[in-house]
Parts: sequence; structure tokens; C-alpha cells
Amino acid sequence: MARAGLAFNIRSAVYQLRIVLRGISPLIWRRLLVRSDSTVADLHRTLQVAFGWSDEHLHRFVIQRRLYGDDSLVDSRRVQLASLGLHLRERFA
Repeated sequence: MARAGLAFNIRSAVYQLRIVLRGISPLIWRRLLVRSDSTVADLHRTLQVAFGWSDEHLHRFVIQRRLYGDDSLVDSRRVQLASLGLHLRERFA
């Protein structure tokens, strides 16, 4: 997720995420490549673009039983995905 004026660590990993919208038929999903130095807030913005959404509602992620998002105590702009210790096939909501 490159932005002008922002430097990234060249050695950062890339996560391949499969995002599935639950409770919708037919199945709607996206496969995304996200840098490990992206923040949880960056992931939120990426999802907004990938699904064509306009960020009209609060967001929340539950990752390893911790809440991240607009209404959580943890600032999702400061939490990089790499710091979460995600594992292959790990699920979060």
C-alpha cells in the first residue's frame, strides 16, 4: 500500500488474505496481498477499496481475541500486521 512520501522496509513480508463476506449468497470474496508493515487501519482502508465501500460505518477487527477499530482501546493506526504474529490459515473477523 504505497503512498507518496512514505518509506517502507524492503524486507517486509507480504500476506495473502482471503476475505469472505459472511451471510451473503452468492459468496462474495476477495484475495488481497498486504504488506506486513501495513497497519490494521491500513487493512481497513484496503478493504474499503477492494469492495468498493465508502467508509460510512465504524469498523472493528477481532484478531487473536483482541479488538482493533474505531471503538477499541487499541489504536489500529499504530499496530502493524507483522506485530500480530499471524500464522498460515489463521482466521480473524
